[in-house]
Amino acid sequence: MFVSFSSHTGQAYSKERLYEIIWKEPYFGNENVLNTHISRLRLKLKNNAEGTMTYNRSKG
Repeated sequence: MFVSFSSHTGQAYSKERLYEIIWKEPYFGNENVLNTHISRLRLKLKNNAEGTMTYNRSKG
């Protein structure tokens, strides 16, 4: 997931598209899996004191 985000900076994805890119299978509406991974990634980025990367969530 991190590789997908970092290699496509400035690009927004729908949850459906993100799921298909990462797990390479059709999205069947299981948001919990994706939300959990995104939350953990955000926490790791936030806790990285030396990190210069920022992650902005766009709604819509």
